[in-house]
Amino acid sequence: MLDPIRTAARKRHREPKPLSKHEDLTPFQRELEQNPYAQALAKPPRTCAVTTTRLPHFFYLDFYAIPHPETSKPWLMPATPSTRPPGSTQSPLGRTLARRSMLKYLGAHLGTRKDNTRRATIARAQERLRGRPQPVWREDMDAFVLSLLQKDVMQKLHWPLHRNTHFVSALPDAPPSPAVEAGEEQEEPQHPDGDVACTIYFLSFTTPALDSVSERLAAIEERTIGLADALFNGRRKARIRIFGSEGIKNEPPLLPPPSVLPSVLYPPLYFPTILHNGTRMPAYSLTDLLGAEQTAELLAGTTWEGAKGVVLRKSRLTTVTQMALLKLQGFVAEGRERVRTGAE
Repeated sequence: MLDPIRTAARKRHREPKPLSKHEDLTPFQRELEQNPYAQALAKPPRTCAVTTTRLPHFFYLDFYAIPHPETSKPWLMPATPSTRPPGSTQSPLGRTLARRSMLKYLGAHLGTRKDNTRRATIARAQERLRGRPQPVWREDMDAFVLSLLQKDVMQKLHWPLHRNTHFVSALPDAPPSPAVEAGEEQEEPQHPDGDVACTIYFLSFTTPALDSVSERLAAIEERTIGLADALFNGRRKARIRIFGSEGIKNEPPLLPPPSVLPSVLYPPLYFPTILHNGTRMPAYSLTDLLGAEQTAELLAGTTWEGAKGVVLRKSRLTTVTQMALLKLQGFVAEGRERVRTGAE
């Protein structure tokens, strides 16, 4: 262990490697550099504290404890590019999947018997705080995270739309039909730009009829969950009365409902895509992701105001923009749910 040659050789493999210069990259490495999916999958794997799902770090939300400005109590703050300073070395106190359905589920059971599921997200915080007050979970955490992700998308789209129009070009034709499901074949109209990364529409992919169906399905699901909980509680109370009257102390096992609903673990995700020159690429609707007001605010004063949409060119300078759109789309992907405002 004291051999300097062996120690130096061991440290050589543990030191972080310097980043390669763009000029020294091979053509294949340059393709990976400007591919948002490759960048997302290249992140180190992490585990969700609630579902124990193991995925690349890109698909998670990290939470940090910050003091409340009025009460000084620790509050859990989600880590996003707009809330976490660059170069910060603070490790997260909890981690969950970056899906709005997950945060809605955790926030809906505050103070109930399912509150232990939410507490799993701050298990590390309880260990590290060591006796200090438990971090507070915001009741509107899903809407708060949504507003942060929307802010990040607006900041990253501001540069190509306002300052450097070389990376965007106008979309000449109408957007795809709202009835097109994710995965169906639909050829995008051709335009002169060859290296297209994604298509960004300023109109909505949904219709009032689809919104009405989604709302009714959500109401049916909520009533079904309520009936299941009531049935479970009624069966447990009945078994306690029956076996308690006979003097039996040990209650027979009764399987509890799942700690996390399957609809939360495996939601019906909706990722619109479109074909361009035989290649499938993502199609984003700013009205569905940001809301009509924020979309109008983003386009105000640009040459794209009043246009139907734009295409974003493939470049290493637009990769972060594509990843921000992908993160927000994955966060709100709950079937055909439509986002109307940032504080919804």
